[in-house]
Amino acid sequence: MRSTATGDRLAGAGADIVISDLPPEKMLVAWTLVAQLGCFYNLSDEVFKHNVPLPMNKFIYSTSFVSCTKANIIDMAPEKKQVLKGIVDEFLRDGQVVRLPFETLSVENISSKPRIIKESLQSGGKLLLKLQSSIKNRNNQRISSKCTSCDPDGTYLVLSSTISKTAGVIKWLLTQGAKSIAIATTNRASGMNAAREIDDCIVKYGATVLMTGGAKAATIEEATVLVEQASKLSRVAAVFTIGLDSNTTIVSNIKQVMKKMKLPGPLVNLHGKNSRIVPDTISIACEGNVNYDQVLSHAMTNPDEAAAYAVTERTRNKDARISVLDQNTRRTQKLTDYLPSSVENLEEMGRLLAYNDATCDTQTLAKFVLTTTKAPFDKLYKEIRPVFVIPAFCETQIRPLISKLMYPCFVAHIKPDVPTVNQVALHLLKSMMRIQKKGPYTIVGETLSGGVAMVLSRLLSDAGHEVSLFLLQGIPDKMQTLLPSQENLSEYLVDVLFNTNSKFTSSRSTRGSGNFLDSLPDTCDKSLVERAFKAIHKSLELSISCATAVKQKGTLILMEMEYFCQLSIDDIDQMSEKSVRLVKSERNTYEEMLTDPVILRTIARDAAFSWTPY
Repeated sequence: MRSTATGDRLAGAGADIVISDLPPEKMLVAWTLVAQLGCFYNLSDEVFKHNVPLPMNKFIYSTSFVSCTKANIIDMAPEKKQVLKGIVDEFLRDGQVVRLPFETLSVENISSKPRIIKESLQSGGKLLLKLQSSIKNRNNQRISSKCTSCDPDGTYLVLSSTISKTAGVIKWLLTQGAKSIAIATTNRASGMNAAREIDDCIVKYGATVLMTGGAKAATIEEATVLVEQASKLSRVAAVFTIGLDSNTTIVSNIKQVMKKMKLPGPLVNLHGKNSRIVPDTISIACEGNVNYDQVLSHAMTNPDEAAAYAVTERTRNKDARISVLDQNTRRTQKLTDYLPSSVENLEEMGRLLAYNDATCDTQTLAKFVLTTTKAPFDKLYKEIRPVFVIPAFCETQIRPLISKLMYPCFVAHIKPDVPTVNQVALHLLKSMMRIQKKGPYTIVGETLSGGVAMVLSRLLSDAGHEVSLFLLQGIPDKMQTLLPSQENLSEYLVDVLFNTNSKFTSSRSTRGSGNFLDSLPDTCDKSLVERAFKAIHKSLELSISCATAVKQKGTLILMEMEYFCQLSIDDIDQMSEKSVRLVKSERNTYEEMLTDPVILRTIARDAAFSWTPY
């Protein structure tokens, strides 16, 4: 037996049960195909002996892993063996087996592996392929391999009242792989800006587009002519009607023509929320100028069934009718949300910073230090790549997140006398190379350390390494709006730290860190508080000097609090040459965000992985 997956319906979600006797590396491929709440049974003695580390993301969804050696089966009582054999024989007769090949295949290389496919499909079996986000070409270079919704050989007819309303659908079609689009508008007047925008997208994606103004479809005959014109490019795969709220007759006519011409594709009707729904269509009711890309992608996963969707603008308040008073009293983001909240926090920070200072030689301005996570601390497995975390000030602030990571973790320690962001990044780069000599790398930056993290990530990318960068509220451009001026930095920081404890309020008239330390109670260690003060001061200083985000070449994942997030699609797309994702946390404070399971799952699932030991 190679490996067997079972389940009434896979439906793209994975197998309920996977039974595998594959060796370690091949077994890990099968492990990725287990469904949520599924179970993986390992029968390979080799896997059992080597204690193979499994990628952690499946365990987040309560997937079970059971290892049973052949010796365990041999030692079973004879009557139990007979029962087991009967269960297996009955299951095999049911024809529910999905056989997995020794290696996963992409669509591009199926034709080059005929023997694997032939063997896998013997005895009425099924072949399960893994959809990969990227594959390697003959030169061992990783290239993207998207799973798209559109057929590149089909034509997509887009009918709208004006050209300006078609821009969103055209962009979505192009990103989903469409190569042939027919655009028809019932109004001859065209929006020049929208037409120019569409033209730029067409050139970018290399598509063929036929544009027609003054299109008519008020009768069945006119609708037939319109669809036949689009069919001259190639067979019509789908029709999109946009903004025809007062002309639903046109939509009905198009649907009748599609049935008459036996076109198998769907008719997707995008309209206002008060428009009538046309039967046997995919109806998407949009409130205002909302983004409907995700709804389109969802609808096209099952295009053969009629459905109705409503897309509305998400409001930040439960009551959409926000009063003027509510708007004036809305909580705003402040720098103090990310600073230590008590003198005890400062003292704790200073204690760890002073300890790490003692482990650095005089030439080292910054380095990564191993810390404790849920990964084994006494032994690092070379197959599990570490996560490199750059805290804003000190590990203590981000400890709630680090302590729950399932990967080994190294935390950046930065001395207060480091002069520039670039020098911090260079010293951290040297430290990383001593720990992990080759990529892919995983870096996590937060709040005020976002600029350093982006510079370090870019240095690694320029050196030819793959990098995954996670930023927790760490976009430099956004943090700049919270920072004081360079000239008032010390005064501002002292004032803020005075407010962290009521004991300091009587000395508000004093200025400078020295006077601030004099006002501290004798019960605390002033030298430790001073070390923490210097770390915060240096972090603010470096953040002020790093005013804009450094464009990335690798994968970038932005993690923001939804309440404060105002990033536009253009903001996100310009931050990296590769993929950029935005993950929103519904927590109200940054401290709560660090314990949000969404953040932990995102890092655990998307941390860099490689088959080769580092």
